[in-house]
Amino acid sequence: MQKVSSVWQGGPKNSVFFNQDINLQIDEKGPRPTDLLLAGLIGCSQGGFLEIIEKMRIKVNSISMEVEAERESKPPNLRSYENCFKLSYRSE
Repeated sequence: MQKVSSVWQGGPKNSVFFNQDINLQIDEKGPRPTDLLLAGLIGCSQGGFLEIIEKMRIKVNSISMEVEAERESKPPNLRSYENCFKLSYRSE
């Protein structure tokens, strides 16, 4: 089971714990929650994309993914996002 927890430490700083073995500090110098949301989106998209490619028996050399988002100054901060996929492969 995946477990994520967070501890707020006052101001714009908090700690996020992933399954008790990864500790990520979120503050004004690090990634913002919307950055983590977009990173999760790319990670899930890439995993699904790789599953489809494997089922099609396509040999992939590399996959490059990019996500762009428009931010608002007030919550909710994430207004829209766009995925872009670049794929390099060889078939046998």
